[in-house]
Amino acid sequence: GHSAENDYMAPNNVNKNVENNQELDTFEITTKVKEVLQFHNLGQKLFGEAVLGLSQGSVSELLSKPKPWHMLSLKGREPFLKMHLWLLDPLSISRLK
Repeated sequence: GHSAENDYMAPNNVNKNVENNQELDTFEITTKVKEVLQFHNLGQKLFGEAVLGLSQGSVSELLSKPKPWHMLSLKGREPFLKMHLWLLDPLSISRLK
C-alpha cells in the first residue's frame, strides 16, 4: 500500500522519487497548467521563461502536444516534472505575477 505518511516524510527527495518511480500523466499535467494559466490570465511565454526556462515556442509545443511519459528521455521529462511541482506549489501563481 501507499500511505500518506511516506509522502510527507521526504519532501527533499521529491525530484529523485518522481524520476525513479513515478510516471507522470503528461496530458493531465499540461491540461491543468493551461487551465491555471487561463484562470489567472497568465501567458505561456511568462510561464515558460519563469518556470521552465524555455522559449515560448517550446512551451506551446509541450502544452499542445505532450508526449507520453514513457516515450520521453530524462531531459524531455524535466519540463513536465517542473510543471508537476509547480502545480503542487501553492505559491506558484503569486511568484509569477
